[in-house]
Amino acid sequence: MGELLSTLFGFFILGLMVLSGYSMLSAMFSKKPVRRRRSYRSSNRYYRGRGRGYGYYRTSALTSRTPRPYSGKSYVHNPDPDTFMVYFLENEKLGALKLGVGSWGRINEFTDSRVSPSYSAENIGWRLLRAAKFSTQESEYDLGREQAYEAERRAHFYWRYVRRHPRYLEREQMGFSLIDVFGQRKFESTKGYTETAELGQVCEVSTWNYVLNSPGFKSEHRPINARELTLLDLESFSLEIPVGYQEAQIKRIRHRADGTSSRNQLTDEERFWNKVEKTDSCWLWKGAKLQAGYGVARLGERSGVAQRIAWELEIGSDPGLFFLQNECGNRSCVFPKHWTLSLRRRSLPGEVRVSEFKCTTQGCPRPSLTMTRPGLCEPCRQSEKRKRRKIRQAQSDPSFQCQKCGAFVERRGAPQDEKLCKPCRGLRRQK
Repeated sequence: MGELLSTLFGFFILGLMVLSGYSMLSAMFSKKPVRRRRSYRSSNRYYRGRGRGYGYYRTSALTSRTPRPYSGKSYVHNPDPDTFMVYFLENEKLGALKLGVGSWGRINEFTDSRVSPSYSAENIGWRLLRAAKFSTQESEYDLGREQAYEAERRAHFYWRYVRRHPRYLEREQMGFSLIDVFGQRKFESTKGYTETAELGQVCEVSTWNYVLNSPGFKSEHRPINARELTLLDLESFSLEIPVGYQEAQIKRIRHRADGTSSRNQLTDEERFWNKVEKTDSCWLWKGAKLQAGYGVARLGERSGVAQRIAWELEIGSDPGLFFLQNECGNRSCVFPKHWTLSLRRRSLPGEVRVSEFKCTTQGCPRPSLTMTRPGLCEPCRQSEKRKRRKIRQAQSDPSFQCQKCGAFVERRGAPQDEKLCKPCRGLRRQK
């Protein structure tokens, strides 16, 4: 029986050796990628599969066009999605001009827009005048897109900041366009009403020259039946950059209906008082505020709390190093009559200030630590802290409690065998 068991055990060990050898040889000569843990690699690799045991596979090289998040909406007709351009449209029915950026799908969205959200509705009347291409292939899409936005910014700067042309149309006047929303075609209101101007009031030649002279311009598209652009500004049509554009360094053009989009129209003081709501009691600050409730403002190149700037504008003097003390209890109030100069002030760098008040401890000749009222000097303050610390320690000790009332017993000057507080000792003497 023992020999049979030893023989079976030997066959079992031999089978394990053969199985392990086979697995090792198959792993050496197999083309299957090595199993590895999932980890993050560079952008030209991705991990295929889920869980452990999947190799890395190379993907095609990324192009220079950055993918944008999918919102579910797309153009119905966009024949060349790699082309990005600046377009110039007109609408004689509405008496408006529009200059914007986009692809052919964006232009078709305007030219096919309708008066109402219906297939049988009348076309609203947008027509293409010119188109300036800044990108014609996928490899240059991102760069052309940024350059097209720069060209659009120059043209809009000429409209809003140089010529002071206000926004002409409102949202409900733009019409309705057909959009593909998650695979279904729906009518939605056409966007872009802020980039409009009144037809016949804008110099079209100067506007388009700023676009053509922008960096990155490649080619111009002109429709067959497009009319000639009108020239109304003889001083600006020969310039490549609008007057004051480089000095302004504006990143975003503000399109307003009242034509007050330019910051140069308002002085620093006017911009400050535009954020103040004057009531019968207080002047409330409506701009940015600190967490404590005080307003934050900017006057020219200097920034600070709003009440100090209002004090300087109204009183005519700078509080300097002195603090302002509020009298009405409303921290957002900037009414100068509700603020008074405090005796407290900020110290200069490296300044050692000495209080005008003496220490309140009797017989101490040293000056007080407080600058606005009498107080203790530093040694006396530390001495008082030590006294309070000893009292707290003694109060937690049962041996320092009165035998009658349980109050604190000050041992100094009292017999050590008596554990009575001062009032209890006085009552005992009276008896």
